[in-house]
Amino acid sequence: MAFGAEANNSTADDPQIAKWFKLHLNRQAAASQGTFDIPPLPNNVTLTQVYTAYMKYLYDHAKSFFISSSVDGQRIWNKLGNNAVIVLATPNSWDVVEQGFLKEAAIAAGLFPGTFSQSRLLFVTEGEASVHHVLHHASGPGWLRPGVVFAVLDAGGLSDVTVFLFNY
Repeated sequence: MAFGAEANNSTADDPQIAKWFKLHLNRQAAASQGTFDIPPLPNNVTLTQVYTAYMKYLYDHAKSFFISSSVDGQRIWNKLGNNAVIVLATPNSWDVVEQGFLKEAAIAAGLFPGTFSQSRLLFVTEGEASVHHVLHHASGPGWLRPGVVFAVLDAGGLSDVTVFLFNY
């Protein structure tokens, strides 16, 4: 399987492309969002194979980038890489079933050994990730005080609105 630039440069005569594969993991939620057909996976390719290969691709490239772009990157990776915490952002409608599938794909991709501390794999919804992004890039902390209500609209492929009441 190929991803990213490697997929675009494929020399195969008839490359099989797994389109919209994220929608295969939760067909019911995808179907509730509209009346469109989810393209089938390529012949003889399972969703597990797609996710496992995709996670391996992302992890290997992130590791390579870290090692090549950090001062003393190889030594740091050797010392800390086996303790890395991976955070996966998932659609708001995904729950424990999808998270369990992703956990198994991450193990199959070699990101973790079969037995590992559960605290090394975390999940956050896309809505929560958007809020963290807004909080990180907001113009100073003065606006965020107890009682403030704010909303974040994620108008990507499907729109999600997340509303928060700050009570600390």
